[in-house]
Amino acid sequence: VKDGNLVIGTSGHGIDFSATSDASSATTESELLDDYEEGYYVPSLSPNISHSSGSYNTFSYTKVGRLVTVRGLFYPGSWSGTDNIKLSLPFASANLTQISNAGANGIMFRNMSDDYGTVVAYVGDNETNMQFYRCKGGNSDWNSLKNSHLNSGAEFYISVTYNAA
Repeated sequence: VKDGNLVIGTSGHGIDFSATSDASSATTESELLDDYEEGYYVPSLSPNISHSSGSYNTFSYTKVGRLVTVRGLFYPGSWSGTDNIKLSLPFASANLTQISNAGANGIMFRNMSDDYGTVVAYVGDNETNMQFYRCKGGNSDWNSLKNSHLNSGAEFYISVTYNAA
């Protein structure tokens, strides 16, 4: 849709959100919201780790324009080695950028080794995956979250927002 009106109000009074694509505009792109999508996906994983069986590990996403928010439960089924844990993202491509620093994205977790107090998701520029870092004791000792840091029953509740291309 290139042209249209949305008026919020009653009895002819209100706020008019009009959009046009006339020749006076610098672009012929729509001023209206024409790119909204909701859905579900199961993220692919980094090497040497697998999803648990059952209905876990299905993530939801909401995409408005370039802004994508992903939410879900990552419940590893089995793992080995010391690979960094990475989960794929929908709509990821070369121009992907994180909205803000890693700490702005929400993570709740349980059953990790050691006494690390914080886990954050991180979406790097030009990446197609989210990865995770952990901080020990509130200091600046940041480390990549690896398969070897998981204990039996590990779970991660994740909410991440980023810009797609």
